[in-house]
Amino acid sequence: MIIRCVRIISPQGEPTDAYPGVHVGGQYVVLETYSDAEVYYIRILGDSDESPGTLWNPSMFETVDPRIPTCWTMTLEDGRLRVAPSSWHRVGFWNDYFDRNPGAIADFEEGKAATLAESASL
Repeated sequence: MIIRCVRIISPQGEPTDAYPGVHVGGQYVVLETYSDAEVYYIRILGDSDESPGTLWNPSMFETVDPRIPTCWTMTLEDGRLRVAPSSWHRVGFWNDYFDRNPGAIADFEEGKAATLAESASL
């Protein structure tokens, strides 16, 4: 799935003219979507692909290409819906990734590569 930034909202929810990792007009590959009863966020490969840590408000973007990569799966657990590469769905994945666990880093890189490969062909 590919999206284009049409406005910037900081992670604190405030409109802003600029924020590290995105720019208005930029096109981005979606790496994951996350929602629960109160929030909906997307994780993208931003301007600096060093870290996927920022969860972005989807109202910042418009869809360029709506196709979902075949490597993605969907889980619903405890009222939270996630759509992402399959290996990212395990409990504690993001905690392990940010703790620099080698297995989580390998799973992230594999899921990112599969997502990017399909997005490049879209």
